[in-house]
Amino acid sequence: MTREIRTHIASGNDRQPELFAGEDVAPGNAPQEYRIHVENVGGYTGYNVPIKFINLEENGITNESLLAIVIDRLERFQAGDFACQDNHVALIHLNEAMTQLHRRTHSRMERGVEGKAEA
Repeated sequence: MTREIRTHIASGNDRQPELFAGEDVAPGNAPQEYRIHVENVGGYTGYNVPIKFINLEENGITNESLLAIVIDRLERFQAGDFACQDNHVALIHLNEAMTQLHRRTHSRMERGVEGKAEA
């Protein structure tokens, strides 16, 4: 059974897709695959978008690549007609999250455990 994720929903009327975490987990206990389910948006019938993360056996995306997409999107909003303080603050925190993930990667590289199932 998959686990539903609801932390992206701001309120009961928020138009958000359904998110699900897969059962298979990496050695660090994080799911290897997620699914985004969008129901009847823009005239389309429901569809699923799988998101597979990189692991030791196969290629996939990384946390950093997902953050980069969200950062780029908010930066483009800020450069256009939808700039606002909320986006500005969100970008500060997203960029800090990226900095911390990069710090983690550099630390793992220095210890020789990057790309390995080791702490």
